[in-house]
Amino acid sequence: MFASDGLAVAIPTRFPSTANLAISSYNRDGNPDLSEIRGSNGSNFTISKRQNLLSGFFTRIAVTEMVVDWALPNIANVYNNNVFSVIEGTSPQINIIIPDGNYTVATLMAYIVVALNAAGGLTWSFVGADGQKSLTASGPFSVPFTILAGDLSITPTTATVVSVNDAVPVFFPEILPVTYLDFTCANLTYQQGLKDADTSNTTRDVLFRWIFAWDDMNPLDTDGYPIYQGYMPFKSRRYLSFPKQIKWDGQQPIGQLQFQVYNSKGELAKPSGESAPGVPLIRGVFEWYMNLLISEQ
Repeated sequence: MFASDGLAVAIPTRFPSTANLAISSYNRDGNPDLSEIRGSNGSNFTISKRQNLLSGFFTRIAVTEMVVDWALPNIANVYNNNVFSVIEGTSPQINIIIPDGNYTVATLMAYIVVALNAAGGLTWSFVGADGQKSLTASGPFSVPFTILAGDLSITPTTATVVSVNDAVPVFFPEILPVTYLDFTCANLTYQQGLKDADTSNTTRDVLFRWIFAWDDMNPLDTDGYPIYQGYMPFKSRRYLSFPKQIKWDGQQPIGQLQFQVYNSKGELAKPSGESAPGVPLIRGVFEWYMNLLISEQ
């Protein structure tokens, strides 16, 4: 802005006032005692207090920080990826059941080789250059299709892969049944005028999508294969320098909040239920922390 004499006039500006709304999945059901709640389901819960969680005039909500504490298995019966099968020549099919747990390619193939050597008549090994090894036997074999075989890139296109020179390569494995998490809370996004969209068959308004990927290079296991985020338990933080701005009516306080966290299969990140009486459908920890920036403009 310029005055009548042509000189610039300084105009003081002030950034809008802000506040933080810090959320912890541990605070679900009003229970702050971690020893009583850790290991239960952080995927579907409600946070409520006797008073509003946040009051005052504000018009924007944004997720600025996320921390995910993930210790769910990447191989589990609930994902149907815990079976690996082979047929030695014309012998009956051998089915190896992998115990639920967290596996790298190296630890998974080591388990499979030991199990095959114990169950079959051939001698099995996993050999080759780092990151380009092959499942090898002392005689001809074939690998029927299973989800796990496909994850190991052994059967990418056909129902049965027949070994060549008694070896099947494992070049591009990805043992990752869950590739992202969608954090949702309809109590915070129902006023959002510009709705979210994605390319899946199910679209939800989300607070944040956590993609299972490291910010830098993947570490390697002892066989030279990448250890993708989600193979092993991790606790990781992400800061968003330019977060999504969620519209909010300045006359409305924030009261009860109900959160659901969905995985890339469209299911709750930690499926609930029992595989047998008293036995959880899936074991392990899923907890998270979120920091919301509340702004008056």
